[in-house]
Amino acid sequence: MAYAALNSVKQTVDGFVNGDFSCIFGLLEQFKTLSEEVSVIQGLLEDSVEKWRDSYGRKKLENRIKHVACKAQDLIEEFLYIKAEASDIASMYNEEYHLNCHMFKLLDEMNSIKTILIKNCQDTNTSEVLQPGDYSTGHSSPWISSNDDIVVGLYDDLMKVKERLIGTSSKLDVVTIVGMGGIGKTTLAKKIFNDPFIQYHFYKHAWITITQKYQVRDILLGLLHSVTQITDEVRRKTDAQLTEMLYKSLKGQRYLIIMDDIWTRKCWSDLKRCFPDDRTGSRILLTSREVDVAVYANPDDHPHHMSFLSLDESWELLCKKVFSLERCPWDLEDVGKVIAEKCQGLPLGIVVIAGYLSNISKTYSSWMNVAREVRSFVSSDEEKCLDLLALSYSFLPHHLKACFLYMGAFPEDFEIPVWRLIRLWAAEGILRAECSKSLEEVADLYLEDLIKRSLILVRKKRSDGGVKSCGIHDLVRDLILREAQKEDFLFVVKLHADVFPKNAYNKVRVSFHYNIFPDLDLDFLLPRPTKQSLLRHKHLMDTSNDIIDYHMNMNRRSHLKPSFFLNRSILCFGWPKISELDNVINSDILSANFKLLRVLDIGRRCFEHFPVQITQLVHLRYLGLATFIYFPAVLSKLSNLQTLVNEHDSGQVKLPSDIWKMPQMRHLHVTQGGHLPYPLRASNVGNSLSILPNLQTLTSVSVVSCSEEIFACIPGLKKLGLFATGKESLQARNCLKHLGYLTKLEKLKCDFYELGQLPHWCAFPPTLGKLTLTGCFLPWKNMKTLGMLPNLEVLKLKDFAFKGSFWEPAEEGFSLLKYLLIERTDLVNWKAANFHFPRLEQLILRFCKDLKAIPLSVGEIPTLRIIDLDNSSPSAVSSARKIQEEQQSMGNDGLFIRVTPL
Repeated sequence: MAYAALNSVKQTVDGFVNGDFSCIFGLLEQFKTLSEEVSVIQGLLEDSVEKWRDSYGRKKLENRIKHVACKAQDLIEEFLYIKAEASDIASMYNEEYHLNCHMFKLLDEMNSIKTILIKNCQDTNTSEVLQPGDYSTGHSSPWISSNDDIVVGLYDDLMKVKERLIGTSSKLDVVTIVGMGGIGKTTLAKKIFNDPFIQYHFYKHAWITITQKYQVRDILLGLLHSVTQITDEVRRKTDAQLTEMLYKSLKGQRYLIIMDDIWTRKCWSDLKRCFPDDRTGSRILLTSREVDVAVYANPDDHPHHMSFLSLDESWELLCKKVFSLERCPWDLEDVGKVIAEKCQGLPLGIVVIAGYLSNISKTYSSWMNVAREVRSFVSSDEEKCLDLLALSYSFLPHHLKACFLYMGAFPEDFEIPVWRLIRLWAAEGILRAECSKSLEEVADLYLEDLIKRSLILVRKKRSDGGVKSCGIHDLVRDLILREAQKEDFLFVVKLHADVFPKNAYNKVRVSFHYNIFPDLDLDFLLPRPTKQSLLRHKHLMDTSNDIIDYHMNMNRRSHLKPSFFLNRSILCFGWPKISELDNVINSDILSANFKLLRVLDIGRRCFEHFPVQITQLVHLRYLGLATFIYFPAVLSKLSNLQTLVNEHDSGQVKLPSDIWKMPQMRHLHVTQGGHLPYPLRASNVGNSLSILPNLQTLTSVSVVSCSEEIFACIPGLKKLGLFATGKESLQARNCLKHLGYLTKLEKLKCDFYELGQLPHWCAFPPTLGKLTLTGCFLPWKNMKTLGMLPNLEVLKLKDFAFKGSFWEPAEEGFSLLKYLLIERTDLVNWKAANFHFPRLEQLILRFCKDLKAIPLSVGEIPTLRIIDLDNSSPSAVSSARKIQEEQQSMGNDGLFIRVTPL
């Protein structure tokens, strides 16, 4: 995690350099030098990591880099904390002198590391020499020699891929298969390779398995071995001669080449010139975990994505592996299906657990023990499972590894909101800042990259096609926790923990998983704990004395003062309400010992009053709280806070005027109808334009508080949520007129009770791409205003956003609209033509029970892919079916109709 540590210290140093600090000993110049050195070392680290002969030497240097970076960050953040709390000049003089002495040593250490890295980059003799025997070639692959593997759930995949391989196109074509490790890509490729029709259709066949670090020469020899004879004379040829020989051996033939487990674009670039295109219908089949590699190999066609097995398929595979041709005993079926389900559709996991079940007694009690700890049994066979998945982790570039390991902070089967994940990544300091992008934009790119590498799973998508929530497979999570422990990156406090463990105080990141109950499917095996049983198992202690005793005996970093713990992040998931963590947060222990804390995300912890001690955490960047009664003015002491999430359920929160003194704030979520105060210096709006220059998200504040002056003070806002009660809705129209001040606004959500009329479309910022209206009761003629918004792509109309029985859109408008949702309305007749929505892709109708029909001409929109009807009238459903039939008759099979019945 050297790279992540460098990212973090650079953000800390750059924040100091760009802040308003005065130093006596020239620390500012030293910090600038440190920032430059860190940037250089990061670049050298990226260039040199693959040139080390032995992994031990590389790991040793990375640990050294991590140690120096962490030490620098500890010292600087400790200094900033003391500076914020200092009451006299003399004490600050001593602190600056102390830090100055350390900085000279740190810069010398950084320079020494840089010298080693430069030497490693320049010394070509240190590059690792890879022996031909290190990599597998096609003729020795165990997948080719075995024909009796039991496979389940691959029939549809097999048919689809075979159809593409034997298609009518005569030109050379590349077919790609992608998916996470262990999902069955190689098994599918093997079934295709051994298929009798495929063997008959292609005159020459070759299989090659490619690993992360490959040699072109080995691959060429492996392919030649499949298509011709290999002699000692051939082995003495150069790579160029081998390439020419392979090319000639395939010339004029209809051939099939399967390249299994290809990792990089470069590998395909190195090999594609070996394959002639004589328009004989030859094919190349690639399997990869990387979507980008598949798209690069064939940008004109979509990869074939492997899916997880269904529960029925998982159970079928488990039965066949354990019982072969015999039937599973009836008393093992229920528990066996639970075991199969716990493998989450990954064939690799099912095969491993089946191997274990085959070697134990086939009794209910023994299988129930396995059902309790399915993943423990699967993960214990590291050679087959975790080590195979670990190949994906080891191949990750430096900048993605920390983000991937951070996923282990979330409990198993947890659906992770993307907005939360991105803001946590940004607050943690593990992202590398880019001049042209915000940290959130960088995080978006990193998440997209991890998804393409088949490491993170998409759970839900947004209406605009982006990822709304994500998650990870349980086996991948086991891999993450194993690697995170090795790297000392994350410490997870597991189920039913009621105290803050002593060994957690010297961990950078601590994630508490309180009372995460077993899955419902195991209820008949494992009874759910009751509230009374949980309380009986609590062991509350005198936390203050315990921390002091532990603190006096623990081996801490010598450069830190005794009162500083190493914790930068504390996250909490689950219940109960009363826990030792609450005692820590509600006492002076938090401010006295957790002074370097950056992230405090305690989810649905319950507090009667806001813990004032939190305001002393000057390094805090992310604060996630739920159910606190008021928003105190002292919160403004959190000068570095970037994200605040308050999920209080009732009442309206009035934010303090000191909120305008928090220029680092980037995301602010408050209870519905929270009142934003009048900005400071509001009498002179021109001087207030940059009061909150970094604020990007503001939800969901009362429209009463959103005036011209307030909008002028948040010019960088990208997402805005407005809320209005019945009385406040009368002022909503005037509020919307001032939206033009938000020149960067991309998303707007208005939850109103009646509105009357929309302002002129020019009042909306032209950057607006997504608009959600709820409960406005507007006349349908106002849709003309929305249609004129030049960049609107997503429009959601909920709970009588518009009211009336008839709607006919204006002839011009909605030029870029892709997604239209109409939910709960009294609309009866809708008259529209295809030119009203020329780029519409998805039409969603929910609870439109009065709507008679969808206009038939809507089906003529060339981009339309989905019509989704949920609890709509039978006549509307009938019209949708008619649209689909009409389009199919004209050769358009791309329109999908989805119906949820009343």
